[in-house]
Amino acid sequence: MIIPTSLLALAGVGFAALEPRQIMHQARHQPSFITSRDLSDAKSAPCKFISKTYEEANPEKGNPVILAIPPSVGIACLKSVPLDKKRDLELLDYLEPLIGFQSTLEILADPPEEYLFPGVDVLGGFDTIRSKLENNKYKTQYEVMTDLRSIFASAYDGHFDYPPALLNAFVYVRRGIDFESVSSNGIRLPYIFSRIDTSRGDHGLLDYTPSAIKSIDGIPIVEWLEEDASRLTAGAQDPDAQYNALFSSVPRSAAGSSASTLVTQYEIPDTYTIVFHNGTKKVVQNEIIVLPTADLSGIESGEDFHQYIEVTPTNMTSEEPANERRSTKTQASSKYIPGYPIPVVKHSANSVAGYFLQGKGYEDTAVLSILSFVPLGLDLANPPPGFTLTKFILEGQAVVLEFIRKAKAAGRDKLIIDMSANGGGSVVLAHSIYRLLFPDGKFTGWDRYRANAALEAASEASYDSLVATLITVSEHYPVGVDGKAITTGKAFFGPYTVKGENVTAAFQIDKTVPWEPSIPAYLNGFDPETKPLVEEAPWKPEDILIVTDGICASACGILTGLLTRNYNIRTLALGGRPLDQAMQAMGGVKGTLLNFNQDIVSAMALVRVGAGTDKEALSILSDASASIPSASSPPLLPLPNAGRVNSLNSYTEDNLKGYPVQFRYEAANCRLFYTQLMAASPVAVWRRARGVAWNEEPCVPGSTTGKNGMIGDKTLKYDSRVRSRASGIKGPGMLKK
Repeated sequence: MIIPTSLLALAGVGFAALEPRQIMHQARHQPSFITSRDLSDAKSAPCKFISKTYEEANPEKGNPVILAIPPSVGIACLKSVPLDKKRDLELLDYLEPLIGFQSTLEILADPPEEYLFPGVDVLGGFDTIRSKLENNKYKTQYEVMTDLRSIFASAYDGHFDYPPALLNAFVYVRRGIDFESVSSNGIRLPYIFSRIDTSRGDHGLLDYTPSAIKSIDGIPIVEWLEEDASRLTAGAQDPDAQYNALFSSVPRSAAGSSASTLVTQYEIPDTYTIVFHNGTKKVVQNEIIVLPTADLSGIESGEDFHQYIEVTPTNMTSEEPANERRSTKTQASSKYIPGYPIPVVKHSANSVAGYFLQGKGYEDTAVLSILSFVPLGLDLANPPPGFTLTKFILEGQAVVLEFIRKAKAAGRDKLIIDMSANGGGSVVLAHSIYRLLFPDGKFTGWDRYRANAALEAASEASYDSLVATLITVSEHYPVGVDGKAITTGKAFFGPYTVKGENVTAAFQIDKTVPWEPSIPAYLNGFDPETKPLVEEAPWKPEDILIVTDGICASACGILTGLLTRNYNIRTLALGGRPLDQAMQAMGGVKGTLLNFNQDIVSAMALVRVGAGTDKEALSILSDASASIPSASSPPLLPLPNAGRVNSLNSYTEDNLKGYPVQFRYEAANCRLFYTQLMAASPVAVWRRARGVAWNEEPCVPGSTTGKNGMIGDKTLKYDSRVRSRASGIKGPGMLKK
C-alpha cells in the first residue's frame, strides 16, 4: 500500500524535477565553440539558436545537458516569448482556489516581528498581476511568469511552490561559483574560499593557506551570497539555513544535492569577476543547463517556445509528464554512505544510519544520522513502480530499534542525532523515531487548516469524505484538544480566529489507531495487543544532542520540535552567515503537510462523489464552485502534480492561540562554524559536537546562554540582528522591510 501524501510532511528539496540544483551533478557538458558569427545569429533568433545547439549536443533522454551558451542568450529567448493574456488570466483563475489551501496567507501578509523576512501578500500579488494583465501593462510572457514566481519564492516556504514551465525548461549554470565557508577554529567568523582551493588537502587539511574571496563584481562576498540565498525558490524561512544551502557539504552530497550557487533561475550576467584578498582576479563564464524535463528540439521562435514548453497538449492528462519527465532514481544500497564511515546499522535507502565514534574520549558516544525521512533521491510526485512508503517506514523503525539495542549493549550512553541536510519526509517515521527514543512521549503539536471556502463547502456537503481524503486519510475522525473525536463538519471547520487568521479546529490524527491498518502497524506503545518495542527511554534527555545545519525542515522539524519542546534536548546549529549571533536549528518549513495541487483536486473530486445524490450537499458544492479547485487541466504547464502548498499550520500545545511555529523564532542552544576538517568529515563534526555538549568546549560568541560561551540549557530569545539583511525579492505583493 502506498501511504497517501496527506500522511507526509515533505520538503521541496525532495523533488528533483522542480529543483534544478538537485541534478547539477548529473549534467553532461556540451563543449560548443561559439564564434562571433554564432552570437550574432543568437541575437536575431535566440530560441532557435538554443534549440540548434541543443540538437547538436545530442542529449541523452531524461538527462540534463549544459550548453556553452551565455545566459544573455537564454534571457533573450525567454523575453521573445509573446504574451498569452487569455491563458495567463485563466491560469490565475485556476491557481487561486488551490492557493486558498496555503495555510499561511494572512500571516505572511502581516507577519510577527520575529519572522525574519518582510513578508508577502500572496493574494494581493495575484490581484496585481491580474490588474496588470487586464490593463495591458505586460509586454511579454516572461514578465508575467517572473512576477508569478516572485510571489511564491518570497513566501520562503519549502512546501509552497509553483514552477512556471517557461522558467523551468532551462536555467543558468555558474560552475565557477562553487565556494566554501570556513572558520579557522569553529568559533571565529568564517571566510569564503573557492572550493577548488580548500578541497586539495589530505583528509580536509591543507599544507598551504589559500586566499579568501573578497568580492564578486565589486560587491562584498558575504553581501553577494546573502542576496543570492534570498532568491532560492521554495527555500528556507531562516537566512542562515538559506546561506548554508549555497554550499556543498558531505551530508548534502549524500542526500543528492549540490551547492545552490551553481544553478539559478534568475537573470545573471554572462561572466563574473571574482576578486581575492591577495589581489588576484578570476573571470568565470556562466552557461545554460537544459533540464531533463524539457526537449528543446525543433524550436524556431519565441512563439514555438511558448507552444512547446507552456501550452498544455489537448491529449495530456494530469498523470502524464509535460514534455518528458525524468524517472525517479533512488540511491542503490551499499555498505556505507559516501563521505561517511562504515555504519553499525543502515537503512537500505541510506536515509537513516547509526555510528559509533571511535578513539579515546569518544567510547561512550553513538550517532544516529537521519539524512531524510524518505528514500534519498526519491521524487514522491513520481515514485518508481512498486514503491511503498509503508515498507520504507517499517525498515526505518527496525534500523533505529537495532541501533538502540547495539548502542546500549556497547555502553554508548551519549547520543548525537545528526539531521544535517534533512529536508523532511514521512511524518509517520518521525513520530515513530520519537516514540522509540521516548516511549511515553506526548504529541504536543496540533494542526490547523486555513478556513477557506472550498473546505467549508466540503465539510458541510460530505464531512466523512473530507476526513478520508484530506484530514486523516482514513475512516477515523481527527482528535481535538479535548481528546475527543471531531465528528461533525461544523465542529471541525468553525471557523475559529487565531492571530487574525480564520482557521479550523486544532486537531491531531488519532495515535491509538494503527497508521497502517492492513498490518496493523502502530507507533511504539500504542498497540493494545503487543508489548512495546522499547519500554524505557534508552537515553536521558541531558545525554542527547541534536545537530543540524539549519536546513532541517518539515518532518525533521516535527521530530526536533517534539524532542526540544517536550524534553529540553539541546541543539547545535552549524554554519550560517558570519555573525556572532544565535542560529536556528530548524530553519526550514515548519508546516506539517505538503499537498501537491493534484492531491487537493483529487480530494475535492472524491468529496463530490461522497455527496452522492444528496440535493442539499450538491447545492452547497455548486454554490462554492468558484472556490473549488478545477479538475480540468491547467491552461498552461506545469500540470497539477508540479505545484504544491503547505496545507497545515503547526501549533504547540502551550500556545494554541499564538502564531504557528513557522513564524516563531527558536534559537539553537549553541552554534559552531565549519572548520575545514568539519566541512570534509561528518566524524569531525560529531567529535566537535560531543566536545560542546559534554566536554565544556565553547560555542560561537553570542550564540548561547551558557557561562563562558559554553552551551546552555536554555536558548536565546529573538534579536533583530538575526533578521535577513538581503534586499529581498522584488515583485507584486512584496512587503517593505
